[in-house]
Amino acid sequence: MKKLLNPFANFDEKLLLAIGLLFVVINIGLGELIGFRMGSILKFLPSNWPLPAKALSSVKSFVVAITAFYFLAFVINKKTRVVDIVNTFLIGVIPIMISTPITFLPFFKQALDTVLNNPYSIEPGQLGIILLFALINIPFGVYSVILYYNGFKTATNMKKWYHILMFAIALLIIPALTQYM
Repeated sequence: MKKLLNPFANFDEKLLLAIGLLFVVINIGLGELIGFRMGSILKFLPSNWPLPAKALSSVKSFVVAITAFYFLAFVINKKTRVVDIVNTFLIGVIPIMISTPITFLPFFKQALDTVLNNPYSIEPGQLGIILLFALINIPFGVYSVILYYNGFKTATNMKKWYHILMFAIALLIIPALTQYM
């Protein structure tokens, strides 16, 4: 279980980098097949953009997050290696990548459209679909944040409470700003 919660302390960085890059390619391919793109390290958006634009959006999301968090890591510990921050964000996004295709299934899209456009005509089945979606996706999102935290903590050796607070604030702000870049 420890290896799943903190793979950064248990596996070689080259293996993690290879797995992370493989999942980036899988993410871009799934986005093309299903119709989504990566808007930030925490958010995937519906998209009918051409493949090169979707790939650029994914790469941009990673570059912004890695650059911003590397600067934060450098403030915490000047000996932080870039590869450790890269691995943190390549591996940390995998759980969200795995759960995202569920959002784009036709029956879920229909249920969500009904809830958003006409909330007074929700059928119990549609509400059940949305509840099931939440019950499936929340653990994946939490696991992703755990991976980000454990990877960043391992990379920077952060221990002080205000470092953790800076990380948490950055994890909320940077993905939100990435969507507008």
